[in-house]
Amino acid sequence: MASAVFFHHFVMTAYNLKHGTTGLPPSKFYSFIGPGAVSVFFMITGYLFWGKLLDKQGRIKWIELYSNRVFRIYPLYLFLVLSYFAFVLWHIDFSNAPTFYDVLCQTLQWLALGAVNQPTPFFNHPQFLGVIGQTWSLHYEWLFYLALPILAVVAREKSSIAIIGSALVLISLRSDIVSQPYNFFIAHFLIGMLSASVLRAFPQLKGDGAIRSLAAVAVAAAAIRLSDLPYSNLTTALLGVAFFFVASGASVFGVLTAVGAKRLGNVSYSVYLLHGLIINLLMQFQRYNANLVFTTERFWIVTFVTYGVVVVVSFATYYAIERAGINLGRRVMQAGRSEPRVQRDSLAK
Repeated sequence: MASAVFFHHFVMTAYNLKHGTTGLPPSKFYSFIGPGAVSVFFMITGYLFWGKLLDKQGRIKWIELYSNRVFRIYPLYLFLVLSYFAFVLWHIDFSNAPTFYDVLCQTLQWLALGAVNQPTPFFNHPQFLGVIGQTWSLHYEWLFYLALPILAVVAREKSSIAIIGSALVLISLRSDIVSQPYNFFIAHFLIGMLSASVLRAFPQLKGDGAIRSLAAVAVAAAAIRLSDLPYSNLTTALLGVAFFFVASGASVFGVLTAVGAKRLGNVSYSVYLLHGLIINLLMQFQRYNANLVFTTERFWIVTFVTYGVVVVVSFATYYAIERAGINLGRRVMQAGRSEPRVQRDSLAK
């Protein structure tokens, strides 16, 4: 999914650079795969965390869950934010700098890990948002996490499939309840949740095979071919069906279970978060930009070289930052669990 977002942004950046425009490229495929990948990412999040609630009947150690999420997400996010600040400061003219108070507010907005929706561009320079713009999805991810304690009540109900299914139908048919595109974001999470419930209630639906893989690919292709907008009821339904096939075990002819795919999956958060920074850093070199727009052949060479750089950097940040953050979070939680034990032992003496 993260790789799809990279190609979406890279093709869009190259097209706009070549033609002096802004916005999406004319290619329906490359315009779709970015938002489509984020849609599936929301489905995966709904599937995984709703699945945890179902498996534990809503009885979750909430402090541990939220602590794990912060230590999993924030270290790399902080690295990106600081890099974004440095990138902006490197390029701007300080003669028209905003007030200290404004800069402080902007800094705190960006450091809030998605708590603030659409933070003000640092130093009021929106032209550099390409470095960090992909973090918009973290806001909705956190809204879902904050809703989990309420959803835990539903997870204890035997009729959870009917409840989630009804909510999905309601949010899809009544756009007056939640405005677009936010209703589709909610629908994506609900599709993941519904898939988790159905597959636990009917485990016989799980399995792999050529027919399942073909169906998953065909439905995903139909979502791209038949949908005019990345966020619509038709797109959401088709992507939801494709997701269900994969969630139930379809390996897409072995691609998703390949060692390379699994390793890329491990670093997908780094790929997703850092590709904008890397693309913008490389675009500081005029020769890079010239090759990017010179010929189609050179464009694709530059594309895959850039993707290779993104992947290599992502492996480095995964081990140096992401894994370090995860391990730190575990140590913090272990220390928190051991401290009450020590206090009880001292009182017993």
